[in-house]
Amino acid sequence: MSSSQFKLPELPKDLTLKPTPQKKVKPKPSAHRSRSSTVGSASTYDGPATKGVSSPSLVKPSSMKQGVSSDNKKTSLDSKLFDFYDKTVAETERIVEAIPDDSATKKLKTRAKEILQNARIPPGMRGKMTGEMFWSKAEQVISVRECIQFENISLQPPPTKKKKRLSLVKVGRLSAEKRKLDISSTILAGRLQRFDTPTTNDTSSPSTSAGQDELSNGVAIPLCLPNDMEWNPTTRKCKTFEGVQRSSLNLCPQAVKILGSISGPVCVVSIVGPCRTGKSYILSRLISSVGTQCHFDLGHQMDPKTMGIWMWDSPFKITLENGKQVTLVLLDTEGIDAANASDQGDNQIFTLSVLMSSLLIYNSMNVPRREDLNQLHFVANLSKSIQVQSGQTADHLDGLKLAESNPRFMWLLRDVILDPTDAKGSPCHIRDYLLQKVLKEEATDDDTQKSIRRCLLSFFRAFDAETLPPPSVDQHVMQNIENPAYQKDLNPNFLHKVEYIRKIIFKNCEAKRGFTAGSVVSGFQLAQMVKLYVEALNSPNGIPAIGSTWQRVLEATYTNGVEEALKSYQAAMDAAITGKLPMGNQDLLNIHRRAVRKSLEMLKHTTSVDCERKLFQEYLDKLMTQLAQYQQDGECVGGRLALYLKENLNKSHSTCQSLLTCLKEKHLDPLVKNLTPSTDFKDIERAFL
Repeated sequence: MSSSQFKLPELPKDLTLKPTPQKKVKPKPSAHRSRSSTVGSASTYDGPATKGVSSPSLVKPSSMKQGVSSDNKKTSLDSKLFDFYDKTVAETERIVEAIPDDSATKKLKTRAKEILQNARIPPGMRGKMTGEMFWSKAEQVISVRECIQFENISLQPPPTKKKKRLSLVKVGRLSAEKRKLDISSTILAGRLQRFDTPTTNDTSSPSTSAGQDELSNGVAIPLCLPNDMEWNPTTRKCKTFEGVQRSSLNLCPQAVKILGSISGPVCVVSIVGPCRTGKSYILSRLISSVGTQCHFDLGHQMDPKTMGIWMWDSPFKITLENGKQVTLVLLDTEGIDAANASDQGDNQIFTLSVLMSSLLIYNSMNVPRREDLNQLHFVANLSKSIQVQSGQTADHLDGLKLAESNPRFMWLLRDVILDPTDAKGSPCHIRDYLLQKVLKEEATDDDTQKSIRRCLLSFFRAFDAETLPPPSVDQHVMQNIENPAYQKDLNPNFLHKVEYIRKIIFKNCEAKRGFTAGSVVSGFQLAQMVKLYVEALNSPNGIPAIGSTWQRVLEATYTNGVEEALKSYQAAMDAAITGKLPMGNQDLLNIHRRAVRKSLEMLKHTTSVDCERKLFQEYLDKLMTQLAQYQQDGECVGGRLALYLKENLNKSHSTCQSLLTCLKEKHLDPLVKNLTPSTDFKDIERAFL
């Protein structure tokens, strides 16, 4: 039995239902003022499994005075209002008790009980309550019911006597004013989060090592720009060159340096799609939740705002569901199919995004029809735009390896207000709708449509889809959607679904995979990949080859690992021997062994995300050769150790020479100066003794 089947207690005849009272100042037009509006109405909520249900706000009858007068003088509330309120609380408690005590709902049930306990109004307080105090209590009760309905919890109600009760809709029709109800923004703002302060981290949201304020202090910078533009890191502005035809992409050194400095595996989330569809807004919500500023620039004109590919300059660590940590890199991309765009430019941006991503979000407007698939023509071009090995045709095994290294694909459909249905006409998830009705091959499909469908379902490692309702129908609100002050004017269903999708995205995050089985990509490797892919895309008829690129990236990774290991060895040796030479060769060899262990740890650390053991052994041999080379008799004749041994020997010679000089000057020179022809040898002997 669903929670939506429970009924509210019968409403007293002299009470009316209408939206929660607002300030007397006339509000601006909003998308969620009335259910008569398509945007923001409870019936249009396209949530994960259920539709939202409007809940009544308890309102005093017209004959009752306001709870707080103009001079703030308290007045008593009608006893009938409290009777109705008590029945509502009791009914809600019965619903909460029917929630199963499983791991998924136990926390919700416990917190709901606490809220209802707090919402009870003792008889002794009723004569002292103001209207404002009463409505605050009532909102808490309604929030519990809305939360249960939103989560679509299956209830096991205790056996009760059958009694005819009015449904929410019928209660609304009994309203004297017969007004359609809306969902309170207080209820929808976080599903109990207004009344609940979490004590533990939510595993579905990012667990970061930096604070939220620290993340918000970052900025978006370009990772790559068209060749007719240039980024000034000082002014943080882009300059466009007049008369230069766009033909290639230029990397931003600052962004590449940030990528290269990331240690450990990375997760890259990119968002692509047609221009002016809200990509930057969604990506900003991954940095901070709704109600905060947007971190990627939003445009409010027809011309595209984002050019090239932009990156958040403060990548942050998140903990995945398997307990492992990755560094999250967010990429915002230039819109596809803009009026002044070219197929070459669109193909470069989309291909580079696919090659870099762990999760690729394709953002588009409305649910597509079968004939709309032609807009995804660049997806079909991926098979032509990407190779496995340079100049070679991929075999079946290479194709499987390619699919494993490709990103997950999430189709985010915007401004959806209708409920999807499957082939039998039953309600279904949007993913099933797309698979059964849009992406299903038909005999009438042309070659392009067939190629697009096959590519979407086979090229990417996984396919998923979600929807978002419209944010607002108010143009002024839409032009200020990034302003936190206007969040209250946005469609509550939209804000709620954004938070839901935010959790879904974090749940689907995973480390970027390399081309070889079991390998993942580090920040250094991602920086090398970007350089090689952009180089290939900029060359005439250049086609990025994933396998060949990965091999070059691995070689660069191990070369860098050997360099870092040598630096670690030298730092350990210098710290141990500076100011302490000369010393015995055995002591120096002991220091050398300890430094070698540190250098090996550094090599393993810088290449820990790779599984190419053969390549690791090859570069390990190179490292050991550079550290020390021995003859068959065990004598060190080469490498860094030979240099330190030679330095120790030279230092020993110079120290001995200095000692001899000191002894000569202190003892021998005065004696020689005092020698005379009559000096006896025994006198000299006594002088030294």
